[in-house]
Amino acid sequence: MTTLYHYCSVHSLLAILTSKKLWMSDCSKMNDSQEGFWADQIVREILNEHSSSMSDDDRDQFITGYNINRPRPFLFCLSSEPDILSQWRAYAMNGTGVAIGFDASIFPRHKLLPHTYASPWDNTSLWPVIYNAIEQRELVGAMFNNALVSPDICVKDGGRPNYQILGALIAAVNPVLKNPAFSEEKEWRVIHSPQITTNAENKHDVLGSSYTIGQRVSGDQIVTHFEFPLPQALIGAVTEIWIGPRSRLTKSDLELSLGINGFGKVLIKASSATYR
Repeated sequence: MTTLYHYCSVHSLLAILTSKKLWMSDCSKMNDSQEGFWADQIVREILNEHSSSMSDDDRDQFITGYNINRPRPFLFCLSSEPDILSQWRAYAMNGTGVAIGFDASIFPRHKLLPHTYASPWDNTSLWPVIYNAIEQRELVGAMFNNALVSPDICVKDGGRPNYQILGALIAAVNPVLKNPAFSEEKEWRVIHSPQITTNAENKHDVLGSSYTIGQRVSGDQIVTHFEFPLPQALIGAVTEIWIGPRSRLTKSDLELSLGINGFGKVLIKASSATYR
């Protein structure tokens, strides 16, 4: 069993325990200004390497497919480590919050990256974030090269690649690549990539999602999210809870909250950080 940890405030902890739901939130409201765009430079470099075999129209078709299909992902963020000081400070109210350990098997896993036009059961998946610049480039390059010669992906009749389809395929990699400066977070994320449409009368529709959409206030922003329900069998869904280094939360209060909300016996630990 793999446990992944969500750092948050005590307020968020209680909201999760009582509602039995997690919020997959709009990535554009997160603290990395390049969230969802980090892959762009890598993609441009790969395109330049293939410039001799691509016409201007091929390149335009690729860029069109890439931009139209760039996902607007909604993320639930986790870490593989339960006691990282920078995580306590950034995401758990400066160390006064908790790190909730979830059994990773409660989250869907798929071989293909979630993308905007996927069916509702295919566009939500747990993925590790890739920070290493060499690994990022190898991933994008391999996807590009494999698709170029695959009749199952983007090769047209007559052997010519459909570069718009290729661009759409590569666009799906954006949510799993991140600035290496964030590598100490050791992040995994549940990625949900629906399509939100609107018309001239400002009527909005959500395509490709079976989850309930909602909004909340965070600081001075309205943040849109989708609700991911925890399994009905709650025992074992939460495997551990770590109490932050500056938290005044007591073990007895935490055990009571877990018990009355149906989560049963959960291992409770205290951070080893001597941060005050």
